[in-house]
Amino acid sequence: MPQRVLVTGATGFLASYAIPALKEQGYYVVGLSQLAHHQLDIGLCDEYFCVDINDAEKLADVVVSISPDIVVHLAGLSFVAHPEPLDFYRVNVLGTENLLNALILLPEKQVKQVFLASSATVYGANAIGKINESTVALPQNHYAQSKLAMELVARNYISHFSISILRLFNFTGVGQAEHFLIPKLVKHFLSKSNVIELGNINVSRDFCDVRDIVGWLVELVKQASCYTNVTQLNAVSTYNLSSGSPTKLQGLLDELSSLSGVKPEIQQLKALMRENETESLWGDNAKVIDQTRRSLRYSLSQTLAWMLLGKS
Repeated sequence: MPQRVLVTGATGFLASYAIPALKEQGYYVVGLSQLAHHQLDIGLCDEYFCVDINDAEKLADVVVSISPDIVVHLAGLSFVAHPEPLDFYRVNVLGTENLLNALILLPEKQVKQVFLASSATVYGANAIGKINESTVALPQNHYAQSKLAMELVARNYISHFSISILRLFNFTGVGQAEHFLIPKLVKHFLSKSNVIELGNINVSRDFCDVRDIVGWLVELVKQASCYTNVTQLNAVSTYNLSSGSPTKLQGLLDELSSLSGVKPEIQQLKALMRENETESLWGDNAKVIDQTRRSLRYSLSQTLAWMLLGKS
């Protein structure tokens, strides 16, 4: 019987790539999301449940009925500019605790591993140069603070199952929502916009291809599937999922211009500049590469060509 993997946030962007990749490896994938209907194909899952993770009672009933071996928790509020700060804590912290409380209702040792999607923004003001997992977190906004709080809350559950915290740096690909930076820019270049209004284009960010993120995730899940003794269980691991190199937003714009032949005017607007914005944020991915024996497969240029020109 194939092992059962529960994927929360199943109608989201990352899940749309993770679910088929996990199924390809032979897992029985059960999706969970608060959306009953969505533009993504929920038929990709072997089973699908519509549940709000803030509905603790219903969530517990569903999780017990699923009885997963491995959990990939991708559900969360990830748009940093979301207007209601309290929502970050309701969804990212309390929603995660509801899920973990539901999982401990299962028989002991039923759940081998829980993967939690966190964010590189937790490093915040300490994001100087190349950041590794030992860098002290110092988040600077509600989104980042909620993700760090989620990580800390999860540590209360390590007597029940192992936890892997995935600190995701910026990642992108075909199908990502257009309110995120790169899809928004790609849309402008495809429509040959004369002017693009942006905030600070002199900051450096780490951009990774969603297919590389999923490649690492699948390898980590495969390893968790093989855990058989107690020494491999009841631990917390943290991984940076990143490209390992910084790219200035100006450089990103130059690459899109080169690929498309379009050279719009870039207007930097103060209204679009974030307060306390981190100047440089890029991650050391050596730990996840060493753990999975999987290196990056896609450069930023290849990712942009895929999104802009359909070249995969």
